[in-house]
Amino acid sequence: MAAMEWVMSGTHKGDFPKMPATTKPFSSVRGATIVELQGGKIRRCSDYWDAATFMRQVGLLAANKALSSLFVVRLFVYPFVA
Repeated sequence: MAAMEWVMSGTHKGDFPKMPATTKPFSSVRGATIVELQGGKIRRCSDYWDAATFMRQVGLLAANKALSSLFVVRLFVYPFVA
């Protein structure tokens, strides 16, 4: 198993499920990727990221909206090996 931390910045140009594109910029959104290995190959890859920070920055969540300080979305799971 391997893990990577990352920070993303960009412009919200594409739709996410229930999050229409806003064309607004976002920055310093933190996340992590967990990779499961099997036989020296990637078996599975899962990304987790701070959706609340992203949604606030692009205007999809009010800045004063009370949420848990940790609101993370499991974005993608990529199965590689059967």
